[in-house]
Amino acid sequence: EDTDLLDNYSSYYDYNEKNEAYNPKPELVTRQKELAAVGFEYQYAGEGMGVIKLQADYYATLFVPYVSPEYRDYALIHAAQANEQAVMDGGLMIEYQELGERIAAWEGYLRSYPDSKWQQQVQCRLSRYQFAFLVGLDNSPLFEDGSKKLSQDVAQAWLEFVRRYP
Repeated sequence: EDTDLLDNYSSYYDYNEKNEAYNPKPELVTRQKELAAVGFEYQYAGEGMGVIKLQADYYATLFVPYVSPEYRDYALIHAAQANEQAVMDGGLMIEYQELGERIAAWEGYLRSYPDSKWQQQVQCRLSRYQFAFLVGLDNSPLFEDGSKKLSQDVAQAWLEFVRRYP
């Protein structure tokens, strides 16, 4: 039932010129409510396609009061970051400064829990964030218009990161 919806996700939205916004069609709204009732949601994946994923705070809401500090911290960081997709279609979807904050959060987690059961997942996410922050992405280059001049927002994010996390 969801195959067509996921393959053609963007076609389940109508553009409202007055509000300059995309609004979900009634069929999608119905499916969104059904998924939300069991802790899932749709997310745009790029190229017109969608995916089904757990709601960002699903694990945190269910388990945080009952688990170890290691798992609690993992779930809370993940919940805070999963609300907004960092990368899509080879481009950064968040500000570089926010990307730096995400890096710092996961680096702090690994310092606090060096033998974490979640180390592999954290290190994978951290490596992707670090790459985007330090090297850039195909559709979010670090340098202006192919020049050797560092983009102003990247330079500010790097300086702020070094100042806050020496």
